[in-house]
Amino acid sequence: MQRSLIIFIILLMGISISAQNFGGATISNNSFQFISSYGDLRMRRYIANDLVWKRALVPTANQLVLNCGGDFIDGIKISGFGLGVEGKLGIGITSPLEKLHIKDGNFLLEMNYSGSQDPMVLIDNENGGANINQTYYRWSGVDARYYATRFHNEGQNGFSIQIGGVSKNIGEHSFINVFNIANNGNIGIGTNTPDYKLDVAGTIRAAEIQVEAQTADFVFAEDYQLKNLTDVEAYIKERKHLPEIPSAADMEASGVNLAEMNKLLLQKVEELTLYTIEQEKKLSEIAVLRQKEEDERVVLEERLAKLEKIILEAE
Repeated sequence: MQRSLIIFIILLMGISISAQNFGGATISNNSFQFISSYGDLRMRRYIANDLVWKRALVPTANQLVLNCGGDFIDGIKISGFGLGVEGKLGIGITSPLEKLHIKDGNFLLEMNYSGSQDPMVLIDNENGGANINQTYYRWSGVDARYYATRFHNEGQNGFSIQIGGVSKNIGEHSFINVFNIANNGNIGIGTNTPDYKLDVAGTIRAAEIQVEAQTADFVFAEDYQLKNLTDVEAYIKERKHLPEIPSAADMEASGVNLAEMNKLLLQKVEELTLYTIEQEKKLSEIAVLRQKEEDERVVLEERLAKLEKIILEAE
């Protein structure tokens, strides 16, 4: 009998609650309805005598705001247009350190824009125009240092990759440009103002470099006029460098065009080959003449010997 009475009282309490109306709030038919022109839905939490209101508010249609405090400074806003976080959002962490803090996971961004433009990532700020200085820090737990790298979009001046050295604190790095892409497509390494498609202020080491350039095979053409060595000697004495080859002062001031210099050096090698061939021909001709003179000398000596013999016999 006592058990039946308890069950009856519980059922009666449920029926009573479902029929109650608390100043705009009605509980009926297993649902809760809150009706108020200016009211909030407040959820109160008690912690060590600290009575701070925690709210969930629906200010307009299709919008829900979850507040983390009584002043709406930090919270989450969910609407038909997206998700807005006034404070810091943590994924995989309950105490985020930045506006978006992802821990122990990967980040995947997939874009499928169906409009007339390609998918894009737009960075802007409320003051108009964005200053894109995306900095990446590597934390070394051993020596407690931050290693900084920054991708810097300089607007009309192009794009650069910068390094900031090592520091104990974030924001204390002095960045220098190590790689620059100008708006005209020129790339600079070690220089902020590249004047060529690849402008390097320093040394380059490579296992192989292939340069597309014309050759100097025109030297072997039948109508090529090989300079007289006497004229070449006079040119060298006056200018202190070979004909067609830039002077040392010009190369120090303007640099060296590897393709052009390679062609000029090949031209000089081919000209030197032709000079050598000509000299070899002349040496061969001289050798023939000397052999002819030697043969003639031998004949003359033989004839002279015979003549001397005849004279001696006649006496």
